Amino acid sequence: MSKVFRRVSVCCFSASDSSAHAGMQADLRTLSDLAVHGCSVVTAITAQNSQRLLQCSASDQASLIAQWQSVAQDLKPVACKVGLLANSDQVKTLATIAGQYSAVWIADPVLQSSTGHNFHSPDFIAAYKQLLPQLDLITPNIPEAAALTGQPINSAEDVICAAKQLQRQGVGAVLIKGGHAIGGGTRSQDYFYSPDKQFWLSSPRQAAANNRGTGCVMASAIAAFISLGKSMADAVVLAYAYVQQGLRAGYAVGQGAGPVLNGGWPKALSDYPEVSEQADYVSPSPFASCDTDSLGLYPVIDSIDWLKKLLAAGVSTIQLRIKNLQGQALSETLNLAIQLGREYKARLFINDHWQLALQLKAYGVHLGQEDIGSADINALRAAGIRLGVSTHSEYEWARAHALRPSYIALGAVFATQTKPAQVIGLDNLQCWAPLLQQRYPVTAIGGINASNIAAVLASGVRSVAVVTAITQAACYRQATQQLLQQMAQA
Repeated sequence: MSKVFRRVSVCCFSASDSSAHAGMQADLRTLSDLAVHGCSVVTAITAQNSQRLLQCSASDQASLIAQWQSVAQDLKPVACKVGLLANSDQVKTLATIAGQYSAVWIADPVLQSSTGHNFHSPDFIAAYKQLLPQLDLITPNIPEAAALTGQPINSAEDVICAAKQLQRQGVGAVLIKGGHAIGGGTRSQDYFYSPDKQFWLSSPRQAAANNRGTGCVMASAIAAFISLGKSMADAVVLAYAYVQQGLRAGYAVGQGAGPVLNGGWPKALSDYPEVSEQADYVSPSPFASCDTDSLGLYPVIDSIDWLKKLLAAGVSTIQLRIKNLQGQALSETLNLAIQLGREYKARLFINDHWQLALQLKAYGVHLGQEDIGSADINALRAAGIRLGVSTHSEYEWARAHALRPSYIALGAVFATQTKPAQVIGLDNLQCWAPLLQQRYPVTAIGGINASNIAAVLASGVRSVAVVTAITQAACYRQATQQLLQQMAQA
């Protein structure tokens, strides 16, 4: 008997677009493209094309409720995307539905069509504020955010204030799109705000002639990625890349602007945003290179004794992670390590202690996500020190990518014995490694040993970080040589 493959469902509350440039048709195309089953509640039937909206006929309340009940009782969607709501009664009905059904609720508030038709009024805006507390994410563009908050938005500070105001009204998280409109410029910037994460998503602005449906596609893609298990921040990063990819490959149909292309999971690193906490982010010069796209076997050790052993065993890339020393003892240990690294012409990375690494002119520094926000990144770059960054998700490696580091580490691939870790698994490694290796050496880390290293190397990574596979081996020399041989044969 063949195995039954069951897809997760996402329900879209949106209007039918007769030209299929946007609306329900764009939503369902996006969900299908990302291997999610899209179901629908039609809020309105529009007669429109690439140039103008001719008619909009709203669904009545009974139809809205009946459509929803038929979907909810059988398909049980894990996420719901809300697009155009045609009147304030529909907004109130949606607020009731969202309050009664547990799912991830994402709203793209359509207050004006691309062809210029207004769908909002003071009563509509007042009703929409009743919906806000039921939403996990809202994705307005700048004019929509201004309409919902009643405040003009003319600067990056205004964007941040609007996002905070919407969140205070009950929304779980806010993504304000169209930051490129703030002062013009050559970069596109969106702003994400939640109680635990705030960041700008930035990329070169595209002059795309075919750009219809971007808001629909963005919100539907976020819903799809969340339904597939991604966190909110990761889903936003992925959806941003999905839209950038779609804009780059948008196609012409009809006499006006055509739609963005639904091109599958985004595969080009250039489509992914640079994630930064700064609104005035500018792509920096890259960190110094490691002069190779393959860092090879990369042991992570915690003492000078282990450093001496492994350098003598032929290891050429190594990380020293010292957690139990402070003050003069720490400084002397790091200084000795740096001298040993130079003696063996090895790539020695110091974990965390970036101030001492800078002072002692180390070859490289490795930082975690907690540290890159507080370290003096510009001073490290100016000193020619190489930088490696640990990452565990799309949001985190997009944040690392914005720094232009020397390499990026992905993990933990498997559960580890050294410390609690977020496990990414082989599937994510196989997806992320080819993307990031378009620009960086990539190191896989976490629970890797002689029994599973072949599966890790099959992802395409050419650098593998290990800890206990060497330090807890019966014979560290034999274990090191076996791992080096396995990597050479891959």
